[in-house]
Amino acid sequence: MPFLPLGPAGDTFAGALGVTMAVVLVGGPLALRWQRNRHHFILAQAALAKGITRFPKGPPFWLLSLRQGITALTLGVGLLIVGSVACGLTWRIDPPAVATGLMATTSPAGVAFAGETPPPRPGHDAPPGPNLAVEEWHRLQEINSLGLMMVGSGFILSLLGAMRIAFAATERRYWRDEEQVP
Repeated sequence: MPFLPLGPAGDTFAGALGVTMAVVLVGGPLALRWQRNRHHFILAQAALAKGITRFPKGPPFWLLSLRQGITALTLGVGLLIVGSVACGLTWRIDPPAVATGLMATTSPAGVAFAGETPPPRPGHDAPPGPNLAVEEWHRLQEINSLGLMMVGSGFILSLLGAMRIAFAATERRYWRDEEQVP
């Protein structure tokens, strides 16, 4: 089924629209950053032309490092908690009997099939429907895997945040205010 009922023209339009949206989504932020940097450069040039050499100070670098460290640590701890809860809720879920092959079914002739799909009965050529118990077990296994990934990511982010906070403490110890030093 085509994307648009217009045939090849519709597909061409859809492709052009997709490319345009990709350029806008990727190129837009880059163009805005370039424009902002250009304006900062023009502003700094104008200030230097008028003899202004001292610009207003921003926060010290150690404070920025501390803020980044606390943010990374908080995100890491949050991922650790959510991932641990997800793993804890889905840790010991046993697979359903159908998935392990323990459930036995019988064919119309009375022959037992253990864990296999029985042959279709005469007049019933439709395949059996989806097994909801197996699908639920697979969904829980996916949640468990996502939880493990979240725990690993949270651990790494927590370490990164802790190291950034430690670096902020070192930066603060050796930081000196430009106005205090002659």
